[in-house]
Amino acid sequence: MAVAADVRQGPALLTPRSFQTATLLPDGRVWLAGGVSISPFVVHASTELYDPRTELLSQGPALVVGRHFHSGVLLRDGSVLLLGGKSSGTQREASTERFSPSTGQVVAGPQMKSSRERQTATLLEDGRVLVVGDFDGTSNRVTELFVDGGFVLTGSPSVSRGEHVAVRLLDGRVVAIGGRDGTSTFWKTGEVYEPVSGTWSALSGALATGVAESAACLAADGTLVTLGGNDGNVATAQVTTVAAGANALAAATPMPVRRDVPNLVSLPDGRLLVAGGTGGSDDTQLLVRTLSGGWQDAGHLPQSQSGGTLTVLADGTVLLAGGFEAYPTPLSARLQLISPHEPFWSSAPQLFQSWRDGALLVAVDGHAYLFGGAPDGRAVSRLEASAWVDGGRLLADHADHPTATLLLDGRVLIVGGVGATSEVFDPATGRSTATGPMAHPRTGHAAVLLGTGEVLVAGGTGPGFISQAERFHPGTLSFTPAASVNVTRTGGQLTLSRDGRAWLGAGATQVERYDPARDAWDVVATLGSAHQQGAVLLESDDAVTIAGGVGTATADRVRVDGGIDVSRALLGTVPVARSYLLRDRWMLAHANPDGGPATAELLTPQGPALALPDLPFRSSGAVSAMAADGRPLVVSTSPAQGDSAWFDEGRNTLGSLVPNLVSAPAVWRPGDAVTLTGSGFSRGEGARGAYNSSSSEVPLVRLERLGDPASEYLPVRNWGQFAVTVDVPKGQLPGWYSVRVIARGSPSQPQLVRVRLRTGGPCVEGVVCESGQCVAGVCGDGGVTDGGVNDGGLIDGGLNDGGINDGGLIDGGLIDGGLIDGGLIDGGLIDGGLVDGGLIDGGLTDGGLTDGGLTDGGLTDGGVTDGGTPGGPPSSLQVGCGCGQAGGAVWILALMFLRGRRRARHLAD
Repeated sequence: MAVAADVRQGPALLTPRSFQTATLLPDGRVWLAGGVSISPFVVHASTELYDPRTELLSQGPALVVGRHFHSGVLLRDGSVLLLGGKSSGTQREASTERFSPSTGQVVAGPQMKSSRERQTATLLEDGRVLVVGDFDGTSNRVTELFVDGGFVLTGSPSVSRGEHVAVRLLDGRVVAIGGRDGTSTFWKTGEVYEPVSGTWSALSGALATGVAESAACLAADGTLVTLGGNDGNVATAQVTTVAAGANALAAATPMPVRRDVPNLVSLPDGRLLVAGGTGGSDDTQLLVRTLSGGWQDAGHLPQSQSGGTLTVLADGTVLLAGGFEAYPTPLSARLQLISPHEPFWSSAPQLFQSWRDGALLVAVDGHAYLFGGAPDGRAVSRLEASAWVDGGRLLADHADHPTATLLLDGRVLIVGGVGATSEVFDPATGRSTATGPMAHPRTGHAAVLLGTGEVLVAGGTGPGFISQAERFHPGTLSFTPAASVNVTRTGGQLTLSRDGRAWLGAGATQVERYDPARDAWDVVATLGSAHQQGAVLLESDDAVTIAGGVGTATADRVRVDGGIDVSRALLGTVPVARSYLLRDRWMLAHANPDGGPATAELLTPQGPALALPDLPFRSSGAVSAMAADGRPLVVSTSPAQGDSAWFDEGRNTLGSLVPNLVSAPAVWRPGDAVTLTGSGFSRGEGARGAYNSSSSEVPLVRLERLGDPASEYLPVRNWGQFAVTVDVPKGQLPGWYSVRVIARGSPSQPQLVRVRLRTGGPCVEGVVCESGQCVAGVCGDGGVTDGGVNDGGLIDGGLNDGGINDGGLIDGGLIDGGLIDGGLIDGGLIDGGLVDGGLIDGGLTDGGLTDGGLTDGGLTDGGVTDGGTPGGPPSSLQVGCGCGQAGGAVWILALMFLRGRRRARHLAD
């Protein structure tokens, strides 16, 4: 892994500031609050919100009191508590205030027992906040706890500290080290606070030199590391540690440079990053402390920066905000984004057969599937742990660019590719069920699962460009016409926003939106490029980015109001494989029709493109999907190679630092609060221990939609080391999702969950509820259409969706397969059925009266025994009627069974 970190300029601060606080919020944004400018002297009450997904800053709510040299801490309920600081050149504050990200409001909080500046505020494991220190020139040793919305006194340390560091250890204790008393005394000592007893005790050992304004954080093994600072005269280079579980300061060791007011964070891979500060021979140098305690040069900042803040974002990138470039002026006007890890590709198993122009999808069983494509349009391949294996066979040929769409019940709809055929593939059985015909044969079309549970199919050719769209209904396995698009296209993509509307882009210059409730398409904007074979990347309900394509090296952001933001330059101009959100950025994989290296890049929603290493294979075409473990999988469509590869962000995260998500409720419902359990969701204070640092140990919870990769952070209601409770948004669409916990820039392994809408609850018109339809904004009680008897029908499905047609009498039978390995329709009494298969490998319809016979012939084109005369002898009809009578008896039995189950449900209600 390369040592040097990638550093790039972020957006300009709306208000240049120093000695502000920076707090990582539960939704992944960073809140910059307060701070000061020196020339002219201004204490800022303004705040800013930085969104890593858009790389934009927006104005936040104003503070009740402008302040600097204050502290900030993220509370368990997701709000931010600001404490103390100076509101002018001389006025120290006892006031506090709270910011609620969910409401966007700041309100005044309770008064502290003492006025304070340059104190520390440390979140305890039980949710209380320990406030220590005061830079007041006196011997103020008052220590207090924020609890239940107010402040209470607790035990006092032996000395008054200000500009010290304080970090919560893994065992819950808090260590305070160094600082000064506001005069000329710089402390060499450290003390430990025990939350249970509320008492302080001294650490043995001492710093080599008393220091103030140093930095501290926890290393991967739980060791507290403190470094830098000043002794009243010059910056220091001393590094001191407190081992996990110990009560002693270890002997000091030096780091390569002196540094005052440094910033220090723990990286996702366990190393420590030092950035910013002043007083050294080169204040721009980035330093990395290795896992063994050694030091490495990690590159340089574009300019020196002291008095700012350092925050680890969800994707492991580190944000350096504010501070001075040269004290006391000028202020740093731009954010710096530091990427200390290097992404890489690792080879995945080769395909066991050549393949191109098919569909790639990750199913609910966690496996990646390849469907159709040339040369064998009926092939299904499944990726196991170490090899691609035969995953089954499709009923029809889907050789030329079919689509594969994940349905609400976990099956996969395969549409088009050759002719007007479609089918529903069940990964659990490896078998398909035929659907009703489409109105148009299609290839090069797009498809997306709607919030109603239906699938919208639009665009493509078959032959000629097709304007009419279609909607697939899983309950009846049928297609019905939908409104025609305004502009025909091939090679487009559909993606669904949470408001239930579908964006259609690429393949034409126009960007359209489909409203399922109105069955109407609206042209949103017209671009300068068609982005043929480009990607449609969902940013929010209000915007998408259309990126890349053949001969197009731009990414155009389209707003729902029709506005088109300035195009950004991409690094590649060749076709883009289906692109997936990777934490807060998109990975774009570019095929190379000329046979050259396949390239890749990272793209932020509104930021610049970043080069990635070339893929480990050459490919004239590629498809990609987000795998169950959160890594993008890219599969070459070059028929001679059959290569595939995983993309890894390159953090090489230690197992001890990765949050472990153990359990999540299998079914989520909009408006509910759900609790995820595991371990490692927070590891103490975690980041900086200085006065102007906020605890950044909040676990972020990311929900990603399977099959159509849109993702979002969920509102965190409460959190701790072993559990986090989140609110499921009321407008969350039903479907399958992958959920993971992200802590310190490291994601857990995902859990698969399903969002369903409850009976009687609120819903959006047109959305299918858990049982029944959404009527007048309320979920109905179901019935026989979607859900049916016994929450899902007779056998885990309803009479239509999972019942008679799919999973019931027709495909599945009365009891998982019918009377004899099948059902009355597709399975038959003897390895066949009344319709598709007969008493003996034939049937009344296909292989029976018309084109077959009782044995191997029929009345029309065959006879009683392998032949016969046209029309067939009466005996054929007599035996056929006997078969029909037997079938009728079975149908009567089935209907009696259904009626009994219905009555049972009625009585239960």
